Amino acid sequence: HIGISYIDLEQYDKAIPELEKVFEISEKWGSEIMWSFNYTTLGLSYHKTGQFRKEHRLYKKAEKVFPDDIQIIYRQAILALTRGKTKQAEEYLARFESIARNLGASEASIQNELGYIYAEGGKLEKAEEHYRNALVLEPQSPVRMNNLAYLLIEKELNLDEGMELVEKA
Repeated sequence: HIGISYIDLEQYDKAIPELEKVFEISEKWGSEIMWSFNYTTLGLSYHKTGQFRKEHRLYKKAEKVFPDDIQIIYRQAILALTRGKTKQAEEYLARFESIARNLGASEASIQNELGYIYAEGGKLEKAEEHYRNALVLEPQSPVRMNNLAYLLIEKELNLDEGMELVEKA
């Protein structure tokens, strides 16, 4: 819980030792980590602190325990994009989409999540494309408007359009 609190405060460097304790305790007790969230939160913290090798190794371990976990695949796609591993990213993105569809996610929701993955992976044009696709699919959705607006404003892609979307939302 302390690690998650540090994540909420965006103090990822302080979150890491707290989140690693889960793995230390699990190993000491000879038990398995039963929740993929333990992997993804630690992986996020590694990512935000630029520890991409540690993040990659962590997800490889996670894949063995949770082979088709959508959140682990989601984080792996972000990591691959960040590291410029386009082919690997495409494989993770395809798996993400397939699993999301099988879980019954709407196309707008999938497009929105792809937008987030691309934004986090530093591919802003693709992020914008997917956020726009989500908005086309749900044009009255304030959530879809806000997500696109946030990207446009935060990344200074189109402040005027971003502000218009915020007002409309």
